[in-house]
Amino acid sequence: METLVAAGADPKHVIFGHLSLCFDPSWIGDLADFGCYLEFDTFGLEWSELAAAQTTGTTDFVVTNDDHRIWMLEWLFEHGYGDQVVIAQDNFVKIQMTRFGGKGYAHIPENIVPRMRGRGWTQDQLDAILIDNPARALTFV
Repeated sequence: METLVAAGADPKHVIFGHLSLCFDPSWIGDLADFGCYLEFDTFGLEWSELAAAQTTGTTDFVVTNDDHRIWMLEWLFEHGYGDQVVIAQDNFVKIQMTRFGGKGYAHIPENIVPRMRGRGWTQDQLDAILIDNPARALTFV
């Protein structure tokens, strides 16, 4: 973000993605303080789906699970960054599609949202990450 801002980018038009692969509370607040959007786009992705990468030893990251991703979002809301959070699924291989045994494109509304409600998320918080924040992030007016 420092490089982007130094080059003249408006942080309000930047979506910093894949954060659920590298979320670390010790620096995430610094990133959020720039005012960029914080994207958690690996919902539904579990480490077992990346078994080939795991066995080759070619990756240094840890794929979290959906419960940990929800905790990350809760941390951001608790620290005042809820208006910068957007979520998605990074469906990029056929095993993630329902017809091949994956969670499919409806995983967030069908599975994640009910889990969030069960953890005490309000409708306003859900609307923020599912409607309001994405609408604002994708509006370049």
